[in-house]
Amino acid sequence: MKQEIGYLREQWEQLLLQDSKEKYTKVEAVRDLNDTLMGMGNGYEDLRGDLCDVQSRFLEISLPPEKGENWVVMQIEERWKDLLYRSPQGEEIEGKIWKTIEKLKKSLHIGRNPEVLSAYDKIPEALKRDWVKLIYTSNDHFDAGVLEKLIHMLSDPTLDIPSRERSKKNLTQLKALAETMHQLEQNTNFLLQQVLNGGDKELVSEMINNVPSNFDPKKGLL
Repeated sequence: MKQEIGYLREQWEQLLLQDSKEKYTKVEAVRDLNDTLMGMGNGYEDLRGDLCDVQSRFLEISLPPEKGENWVVMQIEERWKDLLYRSPQGEEIEGKIWKTIEKLKKSLHIGRNPEVLSAYDKIPEALKRDWVKLIYTSNDHFDAGVLEKLIHMLSDPTLDIPSRERSKKNLTQLKALAETMHQLEQNTNFLLQQVLNGGDKELVSEMINNVPSNFDPKKGLL
């Protein structure tokens, strides 16, 4: 679910940027940082190569803004501090590096930036407000309520996201799987209780036989 929401955030941000004056995204920030690394000359190739890989890897993940900022601080900023301590680059270049990192952090909030949002008037304000709140809320646990709201909003054709139908289908399938898992968990708990209490063997056997043949306890429905 988190992966699908991350994908929806990326789609939303691309949609906003089409009609926005703000064009500096995390892609441009990482490109500038990597270009700076390439221009630092010889020395500490291992540190520079590791930092370049980490910065590029950041483009492959999609995190809520706050978690994204924490990732930048812990994985990128700290590596730059270490590299610049070992290989100082002068006030001008180092100032540019820190400004670019700040721009990178700022770019993570572009999908809920008030100015960018106000410039996008292709969907109703209420839908826009609720949609932004939903996809930018950090949630580490499965939330059936959030899933239901996402499916409902993706059913609205005014939400003109390229992946709308695909994401709706994926989330609907996830909802069905979650409901099946919940029912199986209830059945399993009941069966355990029946076995422990010496319950009706015929009832226990019947419930076991009703478990879907394509169900894997570790992977769910196959």
